[in-house]
Amino acid sequence: MHTGNLASSKSALRKREGIPEKNEEKHIGSWSIGQPSPASIPGLVEWASSHGVAHVVWTNLPPKFNEELKVPSADEVVNYLEGLVDTQSKEQENEDYYAAQLEFLQNKVRKHASIIATRSQIDPIKALLIELEKIVGNECYNGNIQNYGSWGELESEGRKFRYPVKFYTGSREKKCGKSLPTLLAKS
Repeated sequence: MHTGNLASSKSALRKREGIPEKNEEKHIGSWSIGQPSPASIPGLVEWASSHGVAHVVWTNLPPKFNEELKVPSADEVVNYLEGLVDTQSKEQENEDYYAAQLEFLQNKVRKHASIIATRSQIDPIKALLIELEKIVGNECYNGNIQNYGSWGELESEGRKFRYPVKFYTGSREKKCGKSLPTLLAKS
């Protein structure tokens, strides 16, 4: 961090680290040319001289363990680290679970994208397909079909009929004899 002077550097570091202003003097360490290296940073004078640095600031926070201001014992550190391993294995189980869900959703997205791509290829020729359906549909007549009414009486000979058309609506197939423009208007 480069600032105009030592005081502004200390203040900027304090703010960045969330240190209360009243604790700036004891929790922000500083060094300037002419001072000896601090005990906690041996060789600082030589490093600063070789890099052309006139001032150095650092956080000088006290040790903290389990929300207490203390240096932990070796046993406390080992127990803490063992707890992290258990936490990491539980997190890995969660990640595996969510990875399967993510893969499922990604497959669904790919299928949806495929449907959208197919529709974008068909849309430019949709009007042509509708016109062809009208032409073919109007030519469907069979003079040999006998039309009988509900009482079994012959009403007429021959009739127009609709050839069956299959429509796919995503998850199911629908076989229909209605005209294509009528069905498209409903969907």
